[in-house]
Amino acid sequence: MLLKGAITLTRLQYPQTQRVPSHVMGFSCSRCTRCCTNKWRIEIDDTSCEKLYDQYSLLGRQQKLYKNISVETNGQFVRFASNGNCVFLDDNNLCSIQVQLGQEFLPDVCKLYPRRVFASKRGWEFALSLSCRTAVDTLLHHPITITELPYAAEQPEPPFYFARPNTFKWYFPENQSPDDIRHHYYRLENSLVQILQRTEYSVGERLIMVAAAGCSSCPQALPPDKQLGSFRLFCQKYLSEHGSGRSSQLLRSLLLVVALDTILSLEEATFSIRLTVPPLNPAQYLQTLEKYYFPAQKDVSPLLENYLVNFVLSKHFFFQTFETAYLRMTFLHDAVIFFAVAYAIITRQVVNKPLLLQAIYDVENIFYENWFYAQPPEQSFL
Repeated sequence: MLLKGAITLTRLQYPQTQRVPSHVMGFSCSRCTRCCTNKWRIEIDDTSCEKLYDQYSLLGRQQKLYKNISVETNGQFVRFASNGNCVFLDDNNLCSIQVQLGQEFLPDVCKLYPRRVFASKRGWEFALSLSCRTAVDTLLHHPITITELPYAAEQPEPPFYFARPNTFKWYFPENQSPDDIRHHYYRLENSLVQILQRTEYSVGERLIMVAAAGCSSCPQALPPDKQLGSFRLFCQKYLSEHGSGRSSQLLRSLLLVVALDTILSLEEATFSIRLTVPPLNPAQYLQTLEKYYFPAQKDVSPLLENYLVNFVLSKHFFFQTFETAYLRMTFLHDAVIFFAVAYAIITRQVVNKPLLLQAIYDVENIFYENWFYAQPPEQSFL
C-alpha cells in the first residue's frame, strides 16, 4: 500500500541532487530502540513486504513472517510481542531483519526514521521527526544551514548517506495554480527560514513576521499573557479525546504544576491529577514566564529557532494551508515553552537547554504526532 501522496519511482526518475540541512547531516542513530518499543504502528510498504516474503520463502520461514505481520485493509503492519516491543526486535535489542537480511530489507519507515524525506525538482529534501530523542539533540547545533550535494547511491563513502526509500512524498509547486501561494513554495520556504533566523528579533517577533509573509488573513502570534487561553483550550480538547493514557497523565500533571507553582516533584503532581484541566490565570502565567523563562530566553532562543526551521523544512506550509501550518507552528512553540516552564518549576531552576530539549521531545510525542489540533476552536484566537 502506498503512502498517501507518495510516488514510487524507477531508478532513472530518482532525483540526482540532495539538499541536506546541517542538523539532518549531523544525526546518527544512537540505537536506543525507543522507536522499536513505543508501540507505534509500524507500516510495511508493499515493496518491502514483497522483498521480505521472497527472502523468508528462500529460508523456508514464510510462516513466521505471516505470524509477525498483520494484514489489514489499509496496509501491512508489524505485530507487537507480548512485552509490547516490535516482534522483529531480538534478545540483544537488535533488529533481526537488519541482522539476518541487511538494511535494504527494512521497511521504509524503519530505514528512514527519524528522517523525513521529500522529493521535488530541486532534489531530495530532508527534515527530522523530533519524536526521536536523539534527533532532538541535533537542534543544539545552530544555525541550521542547507548543503547541496550530488546524489550518488553507489558512492563508497558519500558525505551524506540515506537508505533510498521505495515510497516517499513528491511535491510539485510548479503544478499549483499561479494564484496559490504554494506555486511559489520554493521562494516561500527560503523566505520563512530567513525570517526565523533573524536573530536581531525575538522568536515571538519572528513568528509575527512569518504571519505577515504568508497572508493578511493568517492569525498573528499571541503575546505571552494571551497564549495560555489558546493552549488551555487545546489541552481540554486533547484530554477529552485521549482518555487517561500516559501522555494525558503527563499533561494533566504539568498543567497542575504550572497552576499551583508549589509542586516539588512530578510524582507529587501525578498523584494529585485532577479529572479536568486545573484553572490557569493568564496574568499568573505571565508572572511565571518572567520568573522561569524570560531570564533564559536569549540562551534558549537558538534551540527554538532550529525547532521552527525544522518545522518549515518538513513542508507543512505546502501540504497544508498556510493558516493551518502557521497555527500548528505557533501552538507547538507555545506548548514547548509551557512544558519547559513546568519542568523548571519542578526542578526549581530557570529554563535551560536540557529542559527545553526535553520539552520539545515530550510535546512532539504528545501533540505533534496526533494532529489532534488540526481544527482548533475559534475562540482560541479571540
